[in-house]
Amino acid sequence: MLQMSRGAYAAAASDLTAALRDVPDSREARFARAMAYSKLGRYDDAARDLTQVSLAFSNEQFADSDEIYRVNFELGVACGRCGRFDQAVTACSLALHARSDSLAARVERGRAHARSGRFAEALEDY
Repeated sequence: MLQMSRGAYAAAASDLTAALRDVPDSREARFARAMAYSKLGRYDDAARDLTQVSLAFSNEQFADSDEIYRVNFELGVACGRCGRFDQAVTACSLALHARSDSLAARVERGRAHARSGRFAEALEDY
């Protein structure tokens, strides 16, 4: 999306919202809008969209593991930023299930554990 590459995140989110009115089941549009929301600091909105995309993947038998990783990692980040630490841990765990070697997902999960006061679990991830 050209607007995203130019940093016009609000315009991109608006256009993607319009696109989702026409094609409400578009995972691609919902994921892109979530990324725009994240860039705007609208982490609750990003988490809402990413949760829907993640749920759509969980209903598919042959979902691509790279996509599952990316959606759940971004969901973990968004949830962590808006204080939903338990959901962040769950999302990062799903990301790690898809890509067990992800240092970024492990660190993000550790951060969510630490911010919720679960320091022993955080140390395991660090």
